[in-house]
Formats: sequence, C-alpha cells, structure tokens
Amino acid sequence: GRTFTVPPSLYIYQNETSKACFLNMTPIPQDYWVWGQLLLQSIYVLFDAEQNRIGFTEYSLKSN
Repeated sequence: GRTFTVPPSLYIYQNETSKACFLNMTPIPQDYWVWGQLLLQSIYVLFDAEQNRIGFTEYSLKSN
C-alpha cells in the first residue's frame, strides 16, 4: 500500500462569520467516512478500463 497526504485545507472548513470549523467529509452509519472528492483533489487518478485497474500518484503544484 501507499500513504497519501491530504492537506487540512481540503477537509476542514472554517465559517468566516462564526469562526466555527467543520469537517468536510460524509459520515456513513457503518462506522467509516467517505473521502471521495477530498482525496481526488489531492492526487492524480488514472482509470484504466481496458486492464480493469486504477492508479494513483501524488499531485503537486511545485514547478521545476
């Protein structure tokens, strides 16, 4: 397996008026959380339908 880092700015929302913070994920009754779009915003995903596989790699805005 591989570990991917998701920056807090993608999953924590702060209301500017009340300064309250909210977790920007969806809880599921079966005791797990759906990251979905949050994870997909921080990595590249390659869907290979011909080989029936999915690939992941880190996303970076750094330029060389």
